[in-house]
Amino acid sequence: MSAPPNFLGNLTGVSFRPAEVKEFIYEELQPGQRLTLARDPFNAHDPNAVQVFIERKRNPSIEEWYGYEAMVLDDKEEAKRLTTTVDETIFLSFIERGVAAPLAKWMDEGYEFEAFTKSRIDHKMTPWLLEIKPTGNRVEPTLSASLPGLSSDDDIPY
Repeated sequence: MSAPPNFLGNLTGVSFRPAEVKEFIYEELQPGQRLTLARDPFNAHDPNAVQVFIERKRNPSIEEWYGYEAMVLDDKEEAKRLTTTVDETIFLSFIERGVAAPLAKWMDEGYEFEAFTKSRIDHKMTPWLLEIKPTGNRVEPTLSASLPGLSSDDDIPY
């Protein structure tokens, strides 16, 4: 197999995501942001599905950390001390089918890819055009290695 190509594809299926994810996609995602891709071979709708994630750091509010009681904290210094930055991975949606099919073949061969938000599209189902590039890394292809959070010892759900 020759070197993997670059792809251009849409982020699709966004209208099916929870409200907070849609809000993030429409209001916070910016051009040039790096996205992580993962295969989803057990997807009931498309065996070539490729998931799109974003990793970010954020500072949760006091309310998120400690619930309602924390909202009454008057000591701003104490409030600052109690909050820390957390790493967060957000599942955004999927790569469109027409691009996912050839991309999945490369990923199934062990090639790793990353995506970058290229341009905003004024459409609710496909709000972003993504530029997808090989990272230059290749891993030994295994089914479980392509699924986030699964190891070869895990039971794979059917």
